[in-house]
Amino acid sequence: MLAGNTPVLVHNDGWNIDPAKSTAVMRGGPFGAMYYQQVPDSKGNVLWWSPDKADHGGSSWKVFRETATGLEWISDADQNGDFMQNKHKGEKGKFISFKDLKSVKVKGLGSALGGCK
Repeated sequence: MLAGNTPVLVHNDGWNIDPAKSTAVMRGGPFGAMYYQQVPDSKGNVLWWSPDKADHGGSSWKVFRETATGLEWISDADQNGDFMQNKHKGEKGKFISFKDLKSVKVKGLGSALGGCK
């Protein structure tokens, strides 16, 4: 869904991410997961959302902040995309280096990550 010319996540019966409306898509990390980059928020933070296949404690998404060297876990989110406060996260997957991720080609999508392979 678009808000003006900006792709956004849709909040209906749970989050719905259209890979073609993400600004970049990558796969890899310790779990071989998919990561969907979203448009920067009002503070300039670039967030990446990854489906949580384990679904521990009601989590549907893992949310990461983009850094210069990779993705830093900031929160789990429920099926509606609401951040889950005080949810425990094990050490594995707290930081995912860009070296461990590969760009995924999605029709109609241009990667927003210069230099990532």
